[in-house]
Amino acid sequence: MTNEQLWAESERRLSELAYRAMSVRHMEPGTFMVVCIEVDSELRWLVDMIMPDNEGMWQRLRDDGAAPFARGSVHWDFMKDVLEGIAPDAAQKLFSLDFPKNLVPAILMANGRTDVYLVEPQMEFSDESARVPN
Repeated sequence: MTNEQLWAESERRLSELAYRAMSVRHMEPGTFMVVCIEVDSELRWLVDMIMPDNEGMWQRLRDDGAAPFARGSVHWDFMKDVLEGIAPDAAQKLFSLDFPKNLVPAILMANGRTDVYLVEPQMEFSDESARVPN
């Protein structure tokens, strides 16, 4: 799967995670980012820092034939340091962006690349019918 395909598949979930960081964890835009990181990669150390003790979940995904990806919210300063150390081009792109305060940076790390996107936090919906009032 290319990074572009992974982004298309992950954008909605990352938007939901951004909303959750704000509504449940009471984080403000500009204090966090959302990430999608390929688990079975050279970035496994980062996955284990962000989502420790999840090998069972990753293995179940592998057993089902899916490639595991860690998705979640991380503090801005932590991810800033990580990006500056391992993906300076992505860090520079991120820090040069002038984006509206209602958007949250989304960092996609897969296939040996780090890409920077922006997401608008969106409420989670368990199914499509929840979107339409009765």
